[in-house]
Amino acid sequence: KFTGSGNWLTGNPVYYLLNSHSESVVKHFPLRRFFAAHENLCYVIGVGILIIELALPFSLFIRKTRVFAIVYGFLFHLMLANQHPANF
Repeated sequence: KFTGSGNWLTGNPVYYLLNSHSESVVKHFPLRRFFAAHENLCYVIGVGILIIELALPFSLFIRKTRVFAIVYGFLFHLMLANQHPANF
């Protein structure tokens, strides 16, 4: 929930995040200006994120989608580690 009155379904947190101040977590995102200019596309992306994140745990139990879910989860966490390196 990024907006004070909305959520992932009634608000548009992806659009809000891309249009927030220049020191946000997406300040180095290469396509930031393109997506920030397309509010409807940001909404579709937000709904897609919700669908994938809700389906991912269930796809681990289905044999045909298990490999995809494991690879997707691994790549997602690799991307997170690349974007936000931890100082261990």
